[in-house]
Amino acid sequence: MDKKMFAAVMVALFVAVCFATNGFAANVSATADENPATVDDTPTIVFAREGLEVTGETMINGTPVRELTITVLNETTLEFDEESKSFSIDGGYLVIDECASDKCVAKAYSGTLSGVPSSGITVQVNIDYTYKDCDSICGGYARFNLNVPQGGSDSRTIHDACGPDNSASGTLSASFKAYPGQTYRFPISCVRDDCCSASDTGDIFT
Repeated sequence: MDKKMFAAVMVALFVAVCFATNGFAANVSATADENPATVDDTPTIVFAREGLEVTGETMINGTPVRELTITVLNETTLEFDEESKSFSIDGGYLVIDECASDKCVAKAYSGTLSGVPSSGITVQVNIDYTYKDCDSICGGYARFNLNVPQGGSDSRTIHDACGPDNSASGTLSASFKAYPGQTYRFPISCVRDDCCSASDTGDIFT
């Protein structure tokens, strides 16, 4: 191959490489435009629960002399549930214990939600319930109730059949839309017919 032919081949190869490189860059750019990087816009929501009691003892020479109970704030960063598209809050508990002296107990937690955007978020309140069956009480029912703002509610009724152990536990859940600068209340209650009842109300400040 003479020099002129060699030069022509090299020029042709150079042009082909340039076109291929530009085409590849264009394809990469188009793909990037079609699939832009996703940005996680889920807000960070923190629930500062009030009234958490911590019990301790004053020690003198290694001997406990007095029991102390102090109330503190318990701050928790809430996890976003993709399935329900909501932030879940531990709202308290309900207990009906037929074998205890205090048979019905209701405890609703209150606290402050920080980080709520102006567009609002969906908040799911969860209440744990426990029913402990006892042979001394037979028949009737045990009922647990949760109500949240905007009409949401959940309940569970357990019928006490004589003979078998009807003890049960679970979680009541209901959701509402929360916006900044508001106060939301959620009453909870439990009742054991002809025996006892208890109720409490939690407040959520935003």
